[in-house]
Amino acid sequence: MPSFTLEKLDDFQMQTNFDGLIKLLAEGLYSEPDIFVRELIQNAQDGIVERKSTEGSGGEISIHIEGNTIIVEDDGIGMNESDIREFLAVIGSSHKDRERIPDAIGQFGIGLLSAFVVAEKVYVETLKLGEDKAYEWRNSGSIDCELYSSDKKTVGTKITVFVREDYDYFLDKSRISNIIIKYCDFIPFPIKLDGQTLNQVIAPWHRKFPNIKDERNAYATFISRHFDKDNAIDVFPFEIEGKYKARGVLYITDRHVAGYNTGSLIDIYVRKMLVKNADNELLPSWASFVRGVIDTPDLKPTAARDNIQKSDEAYDFFKKELGVVIIDRLKWLAENDEKTFEAINKWHHYNLKGAAFYYDDFFESAVEFLLFETNERLLSLSEYLSKNDALEDGKAPIYFFSNYNASAHYYRIAEKQKLVVINAGLEFDEQLLRQYAERNASKVILQQFDVMSDGKMFEDLSEAEKEQFEPLEQFVSLVLNRSGLNVGVFVKKFAPQEIPALNVRTEKGEAERRLSYLLHHPHADDLWRDFKKEVPTQRSRMILNANNKIIKALAETDDKDVRTSVALALYNNSILHSQHIISIEDMAVIHDSIVKVMENLLIECKEKSEFKAKLEKARTELLEVKSSNVNELDFPEHIRIFMITPFGNDYENVEAAVRKVFESAPYFFEVCLASDKTLKRRLSDNVRKHIAVSQGFIAEISELNPNVMIEVGAILMRNDNRPVFSLRSSDAKEPVPSDIRAELYIPYNLRADSTETISQAILAAFEKDGRSVHVDIDALVAQRKKKFLSKTVLKSLNEISLKNDQIVAFMKITTVEDLCDKSAEDVVKITGVKKGIVDTVQEELRTLIENGQ
Repeated sequence: MPSFTLEKLDDFQMQTNFDGLIKLLAEGLYSEPDIFVRELIQNAQDGIVERKSTEGSGGEISIHIEGNTIIVEDDGIGMNESDIREFLAVIGSSHKDRERIPDAIGQFGIGLLSAFVVAEKVYVETLKLGEDKAYEWRNSGSIDCELYSSDKKTVGTKITVFVREDYDYFLDKSRISNIIIKYCDFIPFPIKLDGQTLNQVIAPWHRKFPNIKDERNAYATFISRHFDKDNAIDVFPFEIEGKYKARGVLYITDRHVAGYNTGSLIDIYVRKMLVKNADNELLPSWASFVRGVIDTPDLKPTAARDNIQKSDEAYDFFKKELGVVIIDRLKWLAENDEKTFEAINKWHHYNLKGAAFYYDDFFESAVEFLLFETNERLLSLSEYLSKNDALEDGKAPIYFFSNYNASAHYYRIAEKQKLVVINAGLEFDEQLLRQYAERNASKVILQQFDVMSDGKMFEDLSEAEKEQFEPLEQFVSLVLNRSGLNVGVFVKKFAPQEIPALNVRTEKGEAERRLSYLLHHPHADDLWRDFKKEVPTQRSRMILNANNKIIKALAETDDKDVRTSVALALYNNSILHSQHIISIEDMAVIHDSIVKVMENLLIECKEKSEFKAKLEKARTELLEVKSSNVNELDFPEHIRIFMITPFGNDYENVEAAVRKVFESAPYFFEVCLASDKTLKRRLSDNVRKHIAVSQGFIAEISELNPNVMIEVGAILMRNDNRPVFSLRSSDAKEPVPSDIRAELYIPYNLRADSTETISQAILAAFEKDGRSVHVDIDALVAQRKKKFLSKTVLKSLNEISLKNDQIVAFMKITTVEDLCDKSAEDVVKITGVKKGIVDTVQEELRTLIENGQ
């Protein structure tokens, strides 16, 4: 504050509608309020850069917290009255000397404007280099501002931000310290908070090292400081030269990632200032196991400087070059550091396949090292080629199937024939195998298990056997065609005999599948559908096993009703094996039990009346189950999802992630555990009541906990079509259960991961570009009459930070609509919360509703 009586020089109006801009800031220009610290430091840096370019002095930014103010002071070039009128009265003006001072990164007016997100008022004291007269500019958030003389004696600028009461948490020094480290770590001038330098000042890629050891240590220290919750298998700095320039560091994480297109994460710095944290688009989609930092002067920030302009030519340049950087490193490791490459291969073999698919030179270097799933274990392609006997022409066979979830059958078939087969059902697997076979046609040949051909799987019948089974072929084909299934039916012999039927592709159908996969034109799907209407093709064939006793008994049975029922059961069983996500072990148990039921029906059911009696009994039981369905009158007006997890603290982050996703916009569901509310005194009755009044269910099935499975079973037995979503971590050891009702299967990485990481995995399972792409989620939103007022929603409010007892008080009112529809006075009576806080909460919630969230 000035210590002498100020001489008021002028009152004037800023040349913009400031009130309109402050609303723009609050609603979207700046994604987070803490960005104002970054903006003020950017302005300070620009002043220092300009002074250094003028006389070579200056170079320190000081920050102090005094009372309810945050003070940012620099020894940069300062401003005179003309500069004040240019930069502070015309919001958004660019630096007039940007051509002369290319390292300038801020726009003083728009940067200062960000302070009003948290400020009640802002004072700017400044003295320009080479001038005697100092000034103080004041503004309280309107278009009117005041200009005073000042007694400031040192060159530079001092900005005092008077923080509003609802943002007083920014007066915490540790919070300001974290913001500085996050956004300004590489600013090339010391940034001091109460005298202590916080930023790293010089990033390792801008330093010279006397030896390799010091360089490695510097990068290891940087990675551990910058990415404190991650471990690196390999760290490699990079420098990109050419039309555009960049430096930085990338590393390969030791964490399993969800899939190919989950997005790599890279922090983007422009002129050493963080613009985008954890960007997931600049690195290639297949490189989701790569993390790092890029620092460049050539990318262009958006207006709010919280993201990068993706339409810029430099963005496409770096997107391509970063892919080349990663590929070059992987090639080098494959050729020079076998141990490190082996570790990366074990953790991220599916991502390396994506790299090999997109980069031909990496394919040539690494394809034989890549790992594929087999019925034996994960094998590299070079290891696999020696696992099976060579064919008559001396070529090594590559046996594979392309339907990932059909492994239960094909692994059993392969093991019976003492073959090792590749499960090539993951993305890129089949394409890479075909590409490898084409380039090595002289030494290998592909043999596809799940295609009907004259391959190794099926043995033709003798003439006598053909005569025996031909009527069965015709009958089953007729049954399936009458059911609208375009499926061919054939009887063959194959091992093991315990499998009665397989569903396989035809060679023509397989060719069409591959052609359809390659069509990426925006209208290709429509073209393909029209073509299929004109040229219908059997999508698959059901192969009946003449060695199986059920098929033999079915051929001898003349009861049409029994034949029809068993034919459909056989088809469903074969489809279940070939299409549903389920573990090999569970699938074998289910399969064998269904086979046993069919055996008993065909062999022991001698009289038709007994068979009909069993069907009638099953029908009666089904009607009884349906009659016990819940009454929709029990449902609340909002959507209530019952979450089922094992007892204990291991799933706290999972629970928090589920709440963050489903209780927030745009869903506003209530996520409830049995431990949250006691609806009945007895434990079992309490769970039943929770099930009865919930419109959907989320089950954590990583451990196959008995209590969880019993509750899930109770839900499925109701057969009332309420959706059941399953959650499963990548470190789960138990096989996935046979829950064919769980249409949304959500994989995530580790239970110990952060809430943010798990919530992103959940969102990736049913959202694309921020929109729901799952019918059950859409159905729940359509069913919702009101939005649930959750602790998650109340904690996420931007304009106010509520205390825990205030949140609990507000939750006495169940829904967002109910809170917004009541008068502030009525809410005060119900909650006991002060009216000013109630007004702020109601206003922000009404904004959510008006925005369609």
